Amino acid sequence: MAIARWTPELDAEIRGIAEGAGQPEEIVFALQLLDEEWWYGGAEWPAHCSSLALAPRDGQPARVAQTLDLPQWREGLQAVLRVTDAAGGPAYIFTCAGMIGLVGVTARGFGLCVNTLIQLSHSRTGLPVAFVVRGALAQPDRAAATRFLTTVDHASGQNYVIGDRHGVAMLECSAGAKAEHKPGADRLWHTNHPLASRDLASGGIGNDWRTDSVLRCAALERRLADPAALVDLAAVQAALASRDDPAAPVSIVPDPAASPDKGCTLTAVIYEFGDATTLHYTGGAPSVADWATLRVG
Repeated sequence: MAIARWTPELDAEIRGIAEGAGQPEEIVFALQLLDEEWWYGGAEWPAHCSSLALAPRDGQPARVAQTLDLPQWREGLQAVLRVTDAAGGPAYIFTCAGMIGLVGVTARGFGLCVNTLIQLSHSRTGLPVAFVVRGALAQPDRAAATRFLTTVDHASGQNYVIGDRHGVAMLECSAGAKAEHKPGADRLWHTNHPLASRDLASGGIGNDWRTDSVLRCAALERRLADPAALVDLAAVQAALASRDDPAAPVSIVPDPAASPDKGCTLTAVIYEFGDATTLHYTGGAPSVADWATLRVG
């Protein structure tokens, strides 16, 4: 099994969650399979995420950032885990109650964000996304984390956004391929359709992504693409909070009148990699929630 091969230490963590919650272990394990549930259950268009990555330039540190968008029934279940593992130094893992992790940043000076790419191929024998994230964040540095991402067998299509003080990268990974988006570029942005990989799943998923994801990607491009424009912390926060197209906003505010399965932004995160590693985050959609700051390492 891929978990036993690549991230055996996380089995014990899942058993601990199950014991603490008084729930069957298999139920807690199933809760980890967020992206896998979407393709296994035939979701036409799952919840969304928008991400960006900026290499150091113009006196600005490297930054990796995203909105974390999930069905709004998860609103109020947000949590941050402070995890210390064998690699040393804490990692701060953003998650929902009961899950081992969704994204995170480490005191070792690198961090990881994600975008689901349900259009890409998947495999029942690959490593699920939550385990990929935790496995990558347990590595000693960005180079080792990148090797982990490009070596493991993946269960689901996913864009992994990784960065440290020296640079940033986006890796589209799936069951049959790993493809880097614009290698060497110093400004990158992504939503929920493939920009590099052609390892497509069979069967298709409908066409909703052709409007929503493309429009959000275009909104980020308008804010980030001009090489003459300074992109500082305020500009990154504004991009994540943007609602330039009301039909496809980057910051998705919960709608109590809508279905519990409708996507909303549970948090936004910005990792800054300079002389120190700094985390900026919100407790909800950044267009309506305040930012907090934490010194990571």
